[in-house]
Amino acid sequence: MDVWFEGVQSDPNVTVTLTVKDSSGNQITSDSIHLNVADFSFVDPHGSPIYQINPIWTDALNAAENADTSQFSFNTDPTQWAVPDDAAEVQLQGVCDPSSATISEFPMEDPGSASPDTMNVSGQDMTSAEPIVMADDDAVAAPTSQPSPLSVVNLPNLNVRTVFGGKAGLGVKVDLGPFDRFFRTLAVQKLTITLDNNNGLFAPGDNVGYTVSIVNPAANANYQIVTDVQGNWSQITGASNHFSAANIKAPPTGVDGIFAYVFTGPNAAQQANQFIQASQNGSPAPFYGQYFATASTAFYVGDAATEGNAWFKQAWASLINNNPTSGNPISRNRLITQNYVTMYNTNPLWAKWSGMAAFASYDVGSGIAGATVLNLIFPKNPITGEVPIYEALQEGNFGIFADVYPQFLAYQGGGLAAIQAMGALVDQQTQLPGWQQIDAGVSANGGPNLNGIWSGNQLLLQYEQQTIAQQKLYNPYPKLWASVSAYAPTVLGFQLAPPGSILASPIPGNGWSFAAVVQPQLQQGQQLSIADYNQRWLWVTDPNHGMLLTYEAWAGNNNAVDFNKLMSGGYL
Repeated sequence: MDVWFEGVQSDPNVTVTLTVKDSSGNQITSDSIHLNVADFSFVDPHGSPIYQINPIWTDALNAAENADTSQFSFNTDPTQWAVPDDAAEVQLQGVCDPSSATISEFPMEDPGSASPDTMNVSGQDMTSAEPIVMADDDAVAAPTSQPSPLSVVNLPNLNVRTVFGGKAGLGVKVDLGPFDRFFRTLAVQKLTITLDNNNGLFAPGDNVGYTVSIVNPAANANYQIVTDVQGNWSQITGASNHFSAANIKAPPTGVDGIFAYVFTGPNAAQQANQFIQASQNGSPAPFYGQYFATASTAFYVGDAATEGNAWFKQAWASLINNNPTSGNPISRNRLITQNYVTMYNTNPLWAKWSGMAAFASYDVGSGIAGATVLNLIFPKNPITGEVPIYEALQEGNFGIFADVYPQFLAYQGGGLAAIQAMGALVDQQTQLPGWQQIDAGVSANGGPNLNGIWSGNQLLLQYEQQTIAQQKLYNPYPKLWASVSAYAPTVLGFQLAPPGSILASPIPGNGWSFAAVVQPQLQQGQQLSIADYNQRWLWVTDPNHGMLLTYEAWAGNNNAVDFNKLMSGGYL
């Protein structure tokens, strides 16, 4: 029997006892396990939780260490030195045996350079003895000349992690024993976007107000801030500005983004203008480019019933809270995939759809990323009247998440009654019967009825493909999907694989492509098309090689999806 636990608060000794009794209620045997649930967080020097870290320029630290006392008044007592606001502390609460815990930090560019941290221990709580700062050899203001690397600074009151050229962030590893290792990271954030309404939920025709600010701007630096909202570009000079996008439109799946970019240096204005022109001349939405910093935030344009639903709000918040790049569909896809993984791992008995969706979402995310990068290297205009493939994929990815995932949150939080209370947000012909079958299977007399649970999940999957994906992803772009379905990779004029073979199954252990399953079963003259629901459903349900058949076998032996393994392609 596999048992999964989630700690909601720290407790150094959670005891779980398994007792076996006979039919008369007499105890036959009993066994107990003890779990340590510890809270792992980052705080600033004032004790407030933080989610990003900003690097401090190494030259500034060197100046502090080697201050010229003939020019500056200098307090030689390091305990009296001010701690930078950009410092961080690791905080662990509820550690059963602090003496066995080892905490170390490393720059995310070089995980192998981890060095141990000294911790203050109070009972079962541990806090960094010295505030941690992440030093970088490149000034935040992007100086005209690079500073020469100096000796590693060792200020007595700070734990300094120096990174030459590092930009990603700070990683922390916690070892609580030979089998208990945990990792957390603090990413670098240089730019923030703050929405006036905080939650990012709007109605068609609304004005979207937002403020873009550079984190820790350098004095006298020349900054150019550029923003893009639904193709409407703005540009200003300065380190912070409030913007307003008027009369926003509702995108196909409701989600859109505010993108902000910062250019700096003597040619900042010229670089910003070139960047805008390139984007307006048919180049893809530039998620990557030669700018100093970028940030994005997603917003949703929809109806009051959807935006007012508590379960939708919870699903939406999981994508945008503490995510400085939520507007980027690649970043958003990773969070969608993580939500699916968490839902399945928490509820493997009944959340079958969510586990399968995790594999599919990872595959879609790889497609979004790959198509975006390829289009940046080899720019190709989309088919007239349609969109690039990365745009279609991200629309489908979010559209399915926005429709189905709130229902899983509802059932997890309130059972079938919560699903029924969602009213018209749950399809009454297919989705509701699916949930009814799942609920009946979970609560069946004599134990769970797995056949009923799988039947209910298959109805959810069918509605996803027949209605959500069909309407949001496939129907709007028939020429795009006809092109994808007919694509056959070639090298020097030689065809390497048949059309449709690039549409590979995302399910572990299923090596059957869309073409391999569907093509032999088409009628004479019928064209292979991933946009055809019947063909797509055949790929899912084929009794010999269908993805659902393989996934059922996989789920029968796996109560959890390893997220790190999934994101590294380890299941392929």
